[in-house]
Parts: sequence; structure tokens; C-alpha cells
Amino acid sequence: FLLEDCRDIQVSGTTCTAVVNQKGGFTNHQFSVSAEAVGVLLKKVIQNIQAFDSGKIKTGLQPAADYSKFEGSAVDWLLMRDEVMHTIDLLYEKFNEGKLSLLEYEEKKQQLLDRL
Repeated sequence: FLLEDCRDIQVSGTTCTAVVNQKGGFTNHQFSVSAEAVGVLLKKVIQNIQAFDSGKIKTGLQPAADYSKFEGSAVDWLLMRDEVMHTIDLLYEKFNEGKLSLLEYEEKKQQLLDRL
């Protein structure tokens, strides 16, 4: 599977279970590592891959949006879209902190995207 398709890795001793988005659904892939510390490190690497944003790397910050060419309801829609995306980012942070399960995160994210 592609690393960017990996949604979560659970580590239990030397056994790791990767939850991967494949063919429109989630599939579990189980594998073993030499030590639990390797599994924990692998989990951190996967989380960093998920959070990677090339725009942040180039500027150090999220690029500012320029809505000067839009007016009226178009601006309202763009601002709402930005708020939804920001909220999804905050949900992702809560997921990484262990305050949301993968299922809760995916459900809440989908609810927000459905509003767009």
C-alpha cells in the first residue's frame, strides 16, 4: 500500500496493524517489527506524512488566501470552505493526540465536507 493511503497504525508489542484506505474502504494490514520502539517510530512517521503540506514547507506558514477578485456570496462560500478545512485540520490534531478515534475523525470530517 502507499504510505499516503495509511490512515492509522496501532502498535501492540512487536505487532503493528495499519489501517489503509484502499478501494474506497479501510483495510487492515498486520505486520511485525523487531521492537516496539520501531512500531512507535513508524507510527510517528506515518502521522507526519499525513500532516505534510508542501505549501507550509516553502513559506513556513500557510499561504494567505487572496479573495479580492471575488465578491458577495462567492466570498461567503470561500470563507466557509476555509473554515471547514481549518476545522478538519483541528480534528486531525485531536486524532493525533488520541482524543478522537479514527472512526470519529472520519465521520466528523465527512459531515463537514457534506456541508460544502
